[in-house]
Amino acid sequence: MPPEPNGETIIVFANVDNTFGHLRQQVGDGPLTNGSQVVYLRKGGDGTNIVYEADLWFELESVKTNNLAIPFSSVEGQKRRYVANVGAGCSNNVTVIAKAKVFDDLANVYGVDDNDPYKPAIVDWLAGGTTLRGPFEGDEIHLAEFWPLHGTGSSQMTLREMYWLDMDPTVGNLVLRGGMSRAPGNQVREGYMGTDAVTNVTMGVTLYMTNKTDNVEDEAHYGQAWTPYVLRGVAPGEHSLYYTESSANWTSVTFMVRGVLANGYTSDAPGSRNWVPLRWFVFNEDSFNKLDGSEGNPAESVIEVADPYSEAIPSPATSAGWRDWFRKNGWAPIFFNWSINTNTTNWGVSPLRKVNLYETE
Repeated sequence: MPPEPNGETIIVFANVDNTFGHLRQQVGDGPLTNGSQVVYLRKGGDGTNIVYEADLWFELESVKTNNLAIPFSSVEGQKRRYVANVGAGCSNNVTVIAKAKVFDDLANVYGVDDNDPYKPAIVDWLAGGTTLRGPFEGDEIHLAEFWPLHGTGSSQMTLREMYWLDMDPTVGNLVLRGGMSRAPGNQVREGYMGTDAVTNVTMGVTLYMTNKTDNVEDEAHYGQAWTPYVLRGVAPGEHSLYYTESSANWTSVTFMVRGVLANGYTSDAPGSRNWVPLRWFVFNEDSFNKLDGSEGNPAESVIEVADPYSEAIPSPATSAGWRDWFRKNGWAPIFFNWSINTNTTNWGVSPLRKVNLYETE
């Protein structure tokens, strides 16, 4: 048993509050632990130092003694380690409570703040330190780039997009490549959904991850390429045909195919380039061909969009007024593109089949 305090002794109760698993403490010469510690100090003396160590992607938020915040500082040369002096000059017992938080750069640098509905999932993903391909390789975040399938432009991805696509954020030089890989073509379906004939539109889309390193000696990364397994927020192979029926479990982004009349006109926004959603798609772990030299375009999936001009089935012709416009002005072609859609309140979401073709039933 520890000695009973006397008139010349104070007791310091050191606790880690609500952060078990993310913060540890070392009181004096004691062990580094996330458990509570008790130390006896001389009354009115110099106190003692407590060293705190936060898990990866976390940092020390506050240290309070008897409910009053006290200063702490980073330990030079040691990442995520901090030190605070407690009990100096005290004549009464001291209760110390330390608390951790998610690292500030998550919001300040990577844009994932407390208002972001994906923050808890991203934090869990980072704290878990693993993708479906295996554990993270480092302890620094490197944002990937997006390269279009055609053309030379590029843009920086966000950490949120890397989470959605399960891309290891600690590996540098990663690239997401994607775009329309097969020009839209018409496909007539006899008796589709009770109609005599409907001319649907099919097209190929490609999506895969690779890297841009030119160091051939870096065998761990050079020349790698892989197709996405899943959009985080939806389990592999899971999908929702109608968002409203499963909204409680629907937390992921999806593919979105959009179209616009050649001259940009619609009845509800004349004169504007008003992109109208045609269909959302969710891919599963086998939606894209593997990059193994098999027949067909690598990393491609074929998708099908219901006839945009159809009056017999739900389509932009009826939902966005295209029918009224081209009835008055003559037939006009549609431009198509695809993107990763960040709106979770989707309409008409459909899966991509494992055989890489949109399933109409």
